[in-house]
Amino acid sequence: MHRHHLPCAPVQVRSTLECVDGEAPRSATFEADTRFTEKERKIIFFALQGLTAKDIGRRMDISYRTVEKRRQVIFDKTGAHSTRDLTM
Repeated sequence: MHRHHLPCAPVQVRSTLECVDGEAPRSATFEADTRFTEKERKIIFFALQGLTAKDIGRRMDISYRTVEKRRQVIFDKTGAHSTRDLTM
């Protein structure tokens, strides 16, 4: 199981992502937001990489239902209606 730690303070992090879609790893920038818990930030990070709730749950060692519930909390906090809305 891969564990990913995202910063708690609002800082910019640059890292190489593990391959999630058959492509070569690529660099990405993730700016943490103090409105979100560490688990919420991880869910956002993985969701923006295109992972499903089940895939995210496996990587985080939590139920996919927990992922779905936390994703709804994220949407409520941001006013987003989908993962795609989080990128805008």
